Amino acid sequence: MEKILVPTDLSDHSELALMYAIDLGLKDKAQIILFNEVLKEEELDQANDGLQKEISEIKTQHSQGAELNIEHKSDKGSVLEGINKMLKEDKYDLISMVTHDDVDSTIGSISSKIVQKGKAPSLLVPENNTYKKIENILVVNDFTDARTDEPAFKHLNTLIQKIGAKTLVLQATAQDNKAKSAEDISSVMGEVKAEQNEKISFDTYQDFISKIKGYVNKHNINMIFLPSSQAIFEKIFVGNFSRKLSLEIKIPVYIYF
Repeated sequence: MEKILVPTDLSDHSELALMYAIDLGLKDKAQIILFNEVLKEEELDQANDGLQKEISEIKTQHSQGAELNIEHKSDKGSVLEGINKMLKEDKYDLISMVTHDDVDSTIGSISSKIVQKGKAPSLLVPENNTYKKIENILVVNDFTDARTDEPAFKHLNTLIQKIGAKTLVLQATAQDNKAKSAEDISSVMGEVKAEQNEKISFDTYQDFISKIKGYVNKHNINMIFLPSSQAIFEKIFVGNFSRKLSLEIKIPVYIYF
C-alpha cells in the first residue's frame, strides 16, 4: 500500500480507524492522510490543530512512531462531498473509516455510501470495537465466480504476508444454492493458504450474521475480508449491510473492490 485515506470527525472512535490504517500500511511505509471536513471557513484552523494533535499523540504512543508517515488535511463542505473530492483528486489503496451505530452520525451516515461507490478497498471499523492487532482474518465468500475472485485473493495474499496474519475461510451459501467443492475453493484462492475451511448455509441475512458471529468468537477472528465481486455478496455486503455486519460482530470488515 502506498496511500491510505482516513476520514475522521476527531472523536475517540475515529482514532480506531487510524490505528488499523497504521497496522495495514506500516510495512510499506504508506502515506496516511487524516482528513476532516468542516462546515464553516472559520473552523478550518481549529480542525487542523485537532488533526495535528491526534497525529502527535499517535506517534508518541506508537512504538514505531518516528517511522509513521501521517499527514492531515481539512476542507470546508459536506463530509460526503469532501471524501468524494479526495477520491477524485488522488488514488488511494485503502479507505479506513469508523462506522457508527447512530445513522445520523457524521461518519456513520456516509460510510455505506463510500463503500457503494467502490473507489478503493474499504475498511469499516465499528465504533463499539476494541482495538486488537490483526492476527486472524476470516474470508467470507460464496466462491461462485473464480474469474472475479482472483484479484481479491492476490490482494489478500499480499496483505497477510505483510502483517503476518493467518487466514480462515467460511464458505457461505443460501439454502437453495449448491456449494463449491474444497478443490474449487483452493484453485480460486491461489497462494492464500487457509488454516480452517468451513461451510455454512443460511436462510435470512440475520441468520447469516449470527452464524458468522459464532465462527468469529470460536476462532478469535480480528478482521473479516469480503471479496465484493461475488454475485450473492454484491447484494448482501456492498453498502449498508457490510456496515451492519461490522457493528453487530464488533470487528473491522475489509471490503475489496
